[in-house]
Amino acid sequence: MKKIAFLLVVLSLAFFYSGCNPFSSEPEEEDDLWENVEGVSFPVYIGHFADYEKTDEEGNLIDHIVYGEGGDNKDWTVFEYDPSNKQLASFFELAQTPAESETSKETFYVCVRAFDNPTGAELAADISFSGSPTGHCTPHTFTHQGLFDPSLSESYTVALENYVFASSPEVSLDQSSSTYTFTFGGDYYDSSSVVLSSFTATLTADLFVKLTWVTQSETNMVGYRVYRSTSADFASAEMLDIPMVPATNTSSTRSYSVTDSNVLPNNTYYYWLEAVDYHDTDIHGPVSITVQVIEPPIVVVNYVHAAYPNPCNSSFNLNLEVRTGLVADIVLIDNKYNLCGSWHVGDGNHRITPDVSELEPGLYRVFIKFGNSHYAYGDVLVQH
Repeated sequence: MKKIAFLLVVLSLAFFYSGCNPFSSEPEEEDDLWENVEGVSFPVYIGHFADYEKTDEEGNLIDHIVYGEGGDNKDWTVFEYDPSNKQLASFFELAQTPAESETSKETFYVCVRAFDNPTGAELAADISFSGSPTGHCTPHTFTHQGLFDPSLSESYTVALENYVFASSPEVSLDQSSSTYTFTFGGDYYDSSSVVLSSFTATLTADLFVKLTWVTQSETNMVGYRVYRSTSADFASAEMLDIPMVPATNTSSTRSYSVTDSNVLPNNTYYYWLEAVDYHDTDIHGPVSITVQVIEPPIVVVNYVHAAYPNPCNSSFNLNLEVRTGLVADIVLIDNKYNLCGSWHVGDGNHRITPDVSELEPGLYRVFIKFGNSHYAYGDVLVQH
């Protein structure tokens, strides 16, 4: 029955936009391009309700599908919002340059390398990505799709027995080959008292610094102290005002952590770990971290990406960028202009995922109103 209903909806759309609409003997007039939808506090643009941008599961544009002659190929374009003007919406089209193409993705490469700090010798260290082993050793080059994100450097880590590596690599770029090189420096450590596998510094949600170290085994250990400085010179470092962290002297893996809450925004700190046994001490590090307050990105233009996947079955994704200082209202209506869903978002980047699993098959209109200045629309085909 749902397939029959879907075919009836498609046939109705074709009749409607070819001038043979069985429900009305009058063709669409320019005055009918805006509709007061029940449950919506502003007029909704309903013109050109006869086409959609076909996209795949990842948002790549496949084709432009048109029913009859009513399509305009303007879905997801941002216009000036002026419902009082009854001219075609395309007269108000705004020039816009999307930050990223809808139909293609850039390719870049990440080469991960590891070196022994004192000698500069290259090491064959195991590479992990987001905590999972990749099965590769340094040096190795990985391929990525999309735009480079600086936070990607935090996803790669390396490990080698008896080596302690910095938590963040040095990053360099070869523009000619679009290759980013992540270089990890490591310090060799050989001790019968403790085998240290990592020492890292991370930022907490409160903008404190959390120091974490992992040991593989401990023998005759007393405990650990942490030192801090605003330079990479250990001679200027001061011990954190916290008690010595006692060792467990276990032969299995053990993780320790302390938090430095006495830090200031926009400062870089260097940390060292002192491992104290009954006869001697060893210094590891430094690891560094910048306490940086990340401001929300400033959005300078309203922009809407094509809904995907389209056609859809149970849901679709809609990514939009709302200019800083504005809000956006999104509504979903059917071809009889009944409200099927609504959303309200503030400024910034957003993704909404409307659930359409209970809707009848057919073409639906998505309308986005950016404050009182701009709007966009696009049609989504629901199939079951």
